[in-house]
Amino acid sequence: MPVTLQAIQNCYRGSLELQKRRIRFQVERAEVLKAALADPESADAQLANAAMLTGLQSLSRKNAGMSLRDAVRSTLERRNLRLKHRLLEMRIAREEQEKRFRKTRLAAEIAKLQLTRGKLHQLQQMLKQQDKRASLGPEAMEKIQEIYGLLRIPVVPRDVEPVG
Repeated sequence: MPVTLQAIQNCYRGSLELQKRRIRFQVERAEVLKAALADPESADAQLANAAMLTGLQSLSRKNAGMSLRDAVRSTLERRNLRLKHRLLEMRIAREEQEKRFRKTRLAAEIAKLQLTRGKLHQLQQMLKQQDKRASLGPEAMEKIQEIYGLLRIPVVPRDVEPVG
């Protein structure tokens, strides 16, 4: 009387000792094959490990709970999630960098405003001293031109659209 595949599977699944030996063998084979790859932590090593364990765990193709395609899909999904996480980290870093840039630019504008106020104050003091004289001296004129250049706001014609 021939032995059927179903009878072998039932005997195999019913023996706890055979199951333990099978699992130990699968893990050992997976570790040996994984160690053969250059970098055991690489994505290729993880894919190979998933594929090997998937293949070793199934008793037959009909009864395989997880196929090689499923293992590849889950590996690719994990890679995709890692890439999305890395992209989010990069976006956060860029936003922090832009925040520091805006803060620095604001500090520069405040410093420029304080400098302008200081020069304006100097000019007022100079004008008070020059008030006793009939005409402004060259130093006062130079200060007026310097401050006028700093405080001058450019006029944009109506027919030109602002850039931005």
